[in-house]
Amino acid sequence: MKLVKLSVKRFQCIEAAELEFGPGLNVLYGPNDLGKSSLAWAIRAVLLLQHGSSEHAKFVSWYGGGEPRVELTLTDDEGRYWRVSKTFGAGTAGRSSLETSKDGRTFNADVSGRQVDEKLRKMLGWGLAGLGGQGAAKGLPDSFLAQVLLAEQDNVRTVLFDTSLTDDPDESGRLRLTQALGALAQDPLFKDVLDDAQGFVDRAFTPTGRKKRSAGSPFVELGDQIKELRHERAELEAKLRETGVAEDRIRELIERRDAMGRELDRGRIDLTDARHRLEVSRQHAALRAQLETHLATLRSVTALEVRIVDAGRERDELGTEVEAGGEIVRDAAAALQQCEQQRDTTAAQLDALVHADVVGEQE
Repeated sequence: MKLVKLSVKRFQCIEAAELEFGPGLNVLYGPNDLGKSSLAWAIRAVLLLQHGSSEHAKFVSWYGGGEPRVELTLTDDEGRYWRVSKTFGAGTAGRSSLETSKDGRTFNADVSGRQVDEKLRKMLGWGLAGLGGQGAAKGLPDSFLAQVLLAEQDNVRTVLFDTSLTDDPDESGRLRLTQALGALAQDPLFKDVLDDAQGFVDRAFTPTGRKKRSAGSPFVELGDQIKELRHERAELEAKLRETGVAEDRIRELIERRDAMGRELDRGRIDLTDARHRLEVSRQHAALRAQLETHLATLRSVTALEVRIVDAGRERDELGTEVEAGGEIVRDAAAALQQCEQQRDTTAAQLDALVHADVVGEQE
């Protein structure tokens, strides 16, 4: 059987998806929670579970909106197309149908209901138990081929170590596997691999299963190779011992180099510190020179301020003297004015006397 097309609706985290399978190996990949595991579960469910199984509760859509539905198209060994459709649900909500087609385009109804699962069981030939009765599957069937072909990814160990054809409730799985191995044995490449493997076994063991010890036996060849390897190992160990002294000398030189490197690092650190201190000293000297210049300027400014204060004081004293001189000038002007008035009075009196004398003489 080959898968051709898968259509899923309202199935777990998948609202709707459609997938077409190509020839050969098909790989589903993508980030987590994309729906890869849900698609794998959809294939398991549509092939192995009845539509009314109690397992259907785990398929309910995360988003609601109706019952989970899966449709799978596949082809059989004769190239005929089959399309199985299942809607999972309790009671009348669940239903199954199986259709067939010669060209994969036009499908005709074949069976429905429980007959779908019975026909799929026969078509697959996976050793599945029949519907109802002793040994019938109550959930997901666990036959050998069902486990191997449709196992969950966290169930690989169980498939490899705990699953066996002897536990199958039906012989169809063993027959199917025998047919597959028989067909595989006719493949030229597989036959070459088997022939090579058988040739190696014949070289290594006698017909009774004992190890061969004669020339050409793989065990003899392996023994010779082991001896050669042991000899090479002994030579290498001798060379290793010879190089021990050189390694010790190299180790000593490395230690001396490391010690000198540490001394050099300390010297570099000391040199850096000395350069830093020298630079700081230079900066201090420059700052001291600037400080002396500023102090000299400050002293000059202070002396100038003293001179300005003295000049101000002298100005004030001169102002006082000027005011006093002004008073004297004003007093002198007043005295001069009085003198001038007295002079004018005296002159007038003199003129009067002179006039009187002249008049007297005339008389």
